[in-house]
Amino acid sequence: MRKIKRSFFIKEKGLTLVEVLASIVIILIILIFFLSIFIQTAKTNETSEKIVDATYIAQTEMERFYGYSKTVEKSNRVNILKDVEGYTYEFVDSKEVYKINRDSYEIVVTLNDNEDLTNILIEVFDTSGKKVAQMQNIVEWSADDEE
Repeated sequence: MRKIKRSFFIKEKGLTLVEVLASIVIILIILIFFLSIFIQTAKTNETSEKIVDATYIAQTEMERFYGYSKTVEKSNRVNILKDVEGYTYEFVDSKEVYKINRDSYEIVVTLNDNEDLTNILIEVFDTSGKKVAQMQNIVEWSADDEE
């Protein structure tokens, strides 16, 4: 029995420094791969969240302007939007352009009247000036018809 125990301990070998270093390098390569995936996923989530938020803001503005089309007369909309709602106003290329900042986004609303219909274009820009969302619709500005 003693011979078996001695031969067992004599044949026991440890790891060399090269084997330890090689295993550490392999583990580091695997960790770097997974970390890069996690970082990319975090960036993608942040970008997606920004787009969803901006799209929600654009949709909210579109609903707001649809409501204006039913309640505010065309001749009075500049005054209402500027004085009451706080939009800045410009008249560019025969189009009404309204701007406002909400929730760290700049919202640009362009109204273009064509006969009985009004083309509404809403663009949402982030703080760097990059367009994040856009929404467009054509509505009948019917507040004038109710008289």
